[in-house]
Amino acid sequence: MHEVLPAALADCAVPVPHPVVATAQVAFDRLARMQTAHQAGERWVLDKVREIVSDADSDHARGVIDLPLGRIAHLADEWGADWSRPRHELEQEIRDACRAQLAAGRRT
Repeated sequence: MHEVLPAALADCAVPVPHPVVATAQVAFDRLARMQTAHQAGERWVLDKVREIVSDADSDHARGVIDLPLGRIAHLADEWGADWSRPRHELEQEIRDACRAQLAAGRRT
């Protein structure tokens, strides 16, 4: 199975994500589900997203950052800074990214 799966997916024009990106996607999906179910706060989700993005090796970080939740990692620098947007705007952006993450998972 492991030998034929990549070729079968290529025949179907389905890209095979690198394991680093696939692992991040699974983790991001879980974080998004937790946040939308009110089991995790926005700041906690943001902190976890930042950890995952930071842990991605440089060769595959772009693929992780391209995921909907990966795109909000930069908000950790803004949160609580005197130049940042209001907290409710940052929280809304995180909630929106969580919904986008879940929607992207349903499309694949």
